[in-house]
Amino acid sequence: MDEEPEKQPVDYIKLTLEQVETVRKAASDLKDSPGKESEHDLEIELEKLCFYQNSAKGKPKIRAFQATELVRAIVLGRAIMQKPQS
Repeated sequence: MDEEPEKQPVDYIKLTLEQVETVRKAASDLKDSPGKESEHDLEIELEKLCFYQNSAKGKPKIRAFQATELVRAIVLGRAIMQKPQS
């Protein structure tokens, strides 16, 4: 049988640094020629940058666990604050 090569982990730090340059370029494009299309391009590049920054923070399982704990705390807090229904 053919063995699949192991997937290399994604280097999100490197991608983040590259994305910073892309955001800078999009920001300068917006400054040079303002418009809806330039604003949209900048928003997309900023969203990618946020994704890479968040992905660079720790391991995916730990981030997922922390996110579920945060949501659980928010839902529990809302449930506690609700008035009992009579």
